[in-house]
Amino acid sequence: MIMDSPFRLIFVALVGGLFLILTTLQANAHPKSHDLEPEPAQMENTTDDHTEGDAHDEGEHEDGAHDESGATTAGADTAGGHHGAASNESKTLSERLISWLGSFHPAAVHIPIGLLLAALIGEVMLITTGQPVYASIVRYCIWIGTLGALLAAPLGWFNAGFQLTDTEEFVTTHRWVGTSAAVWSVLLVFILNATKENSSRTLLRVALLISVGLVAFNGLLGGLMIHGADAHAF
Repeated sequence: MIMDSPFRLIFVALVGGLFLILTTLQANAHPKSHDLEPEPAQMENTTDDHTEGDAHDEGEHEDGAHDESGATTAGADTAGGHHGAASNESKTLSERLISWLGSFHPAAVHIPIGLLLAALIGEVMLITTGQPVYASIVRYCIWIGTLGALLAAPLGWFNAGFQLTDTEEFVTTHRWVGTSAAVWSVLLVFILNATKENSSRTLLRVALLISVGLVAFNGLLGGLMIHGADAHAF
């Protein structure tokens, strides 16, 4: 029996998962064109074209009003910019650190999603082939996937803030499904360790299926939050 065969398969699985993560991050790095806001210059041109047809005797009055409103808007924008800068500078070091760590949440969630799904595929291969090498693959994938879930869940709280509910129900659902998935993955590890080599794996398979369902569903919620509810419209 070749002893290093399981480790070769595990290495290939990890490299493939890393490639998928990097590919997904690269795809999400490009913003959608329809999300771009119209440029201020275009808005000003539209306003100028609309006012060209006004009467000549009211032109001076409207020009004065336009200049006054433009100055007021510019002052408001300047005040808003200073306010935003002041608000950003008012954050403490710990608040900035938490916000920075939270920005890694979208990348971290790929670890539990990919590896727990790989564990489920490995369990299916164990059922169909009966080769014990797949049991080792399942064990490694569950362990690393659980560690990834325990990393991604706190980063999600860092990203969304430390409150029990959010202004949008969609975000609240994503928050608590993700937290439940992390807790369930810990329970999955205990079930894995309690499953002996020649004993029944029915309980482990059911728990693994539930875990994959939780992370997959929450990953879908997270994708809809970023790309919109109609992202998968046919």
